[in-house]
Amino acid sequence: MINRWILLGVLAFLVIAGVAVFVVFAPAPSDERGTDGILVPRGPVGVLDRPPEEILWNPVRGARSYGVEIMDARQQLLWKGPADRESILFPAELEERVRGGETFFYRITARGALGKKLVSSEAVLFRCRPPADSTGD
Repeated sequence: MINRWILLGVLAFLVIAGVAVFVVFAPAPSDERGTDGILVPRGPVGVLDRPPEEILWNPVRGARSYGVEIMDARQQLLWKGPADRESILFPAELEERVRGGETFFYRITARGALGKKLVSSEAVLFRCRPPADSTGD
């Protein structure tokens, strides 16, 4: 009789321990869309006919916010700003420079809870076609 109680106690302990391990190590459920660990910029990219209206990227699972940096051709920082979704309006203060045909890069960083960096994109190059020479030379 005592052996049966010991056996039941051991089995109960193993079941409780198994449930506890599952609860501690199971990934948190998430209904968020997005990729894991890869931040994919969607645009602007390459040579454009006009300045972009916004900068777009695919969402990253677990990201709570994003940061965007725009750099010049030497990759010196010109502008940076936060975003709480997968796009941000292109800064108006850079529009004329883009329209003039300068080369730019941008980089996006996804941040999780408490602002912790999750992942950054590679620098993406873009520029507008240079304006046509209006002097007729």
